[in-house]
Amino acid sequence: MIYVQTNLEVADNSGALIVRCIKVLNNKLIGSIGSLILVAVKKINPKKKILKGSLYKCVIVRLKRKIKRNCVYISINENSVVILNNTLMPIATRIFGPVLRELRLDRRYSKIISLAKFVL
Repeated sequence: MIYVQTNLEVADNSGALIVRCIKVLNNKLIGSIGSLILVAVKKINPKKKILKGSLYKCVIVRLKRKIKRNCVYISINENSVVILNNTLMPIATRIFGPVLRELRLDRRYSKIISLAKFVL
């Protein structure tokens, strides 16, 4: 579950390394997988074009919370996001690590699923 002021890792090669959640969009208090959030960039890779302190929309692809599917629990040890542009397409060309299957329910993020190495 992602709240305001939560620090998150970036799961793509856009240039940001760590971001902080400013607002969970769509009038929600808690963000889960597939939720849009507004973030501020805290740590960057200096060789890329993203600047520290800039604001971006992101989608949550991994949560630290256990997820129950068909009497089986899936747990991942990190909170991760993918940075999006204004048309809700990913800025990056690669996505690192797994992407959870709940993201597949929303058709807007089909590009993210196709870029991911594997889907859990």
